[in-house]
Amino acid sequence: MEDTGNLDELGIGHKSIKIRLFYITFFFLFLVIGIVITQNVEGSVLSIFGLFLARLIVSFLYRNSYKKTKKEKEEANKKNSKERFEKMFENNSNTFGSHGL
Repeated sequence: MEDTGNLDELGIGHKSIKIRLFYITFFFLFLVIGIVITQNVEGSVLSIFGLFLARLIVSFLYRNSYKKTKKEKEEANKKNSKERFEKMFENNSNTFGSHGL
């Protein structure tokens, strides 16, 4: 099975999808409220307030879920450096000429 641990960092994990849906919901909710209250397009400015409010709520709800401990950061750095090292020598003919190393 493929490792999907880095999908949240790329913005396509489950947490990122939930956060995007949260932003979209608040945006449209406050857009509709603003247009209904003022009954013209100028009420759409209230949608910006909705995005601001959504940002505050998301930062409050998800602030601990994105924080990594020092040990997790070190493990991720070791994994990333090992992967980069392996990729560098994976196709050495392109990196070091036709004779390789």
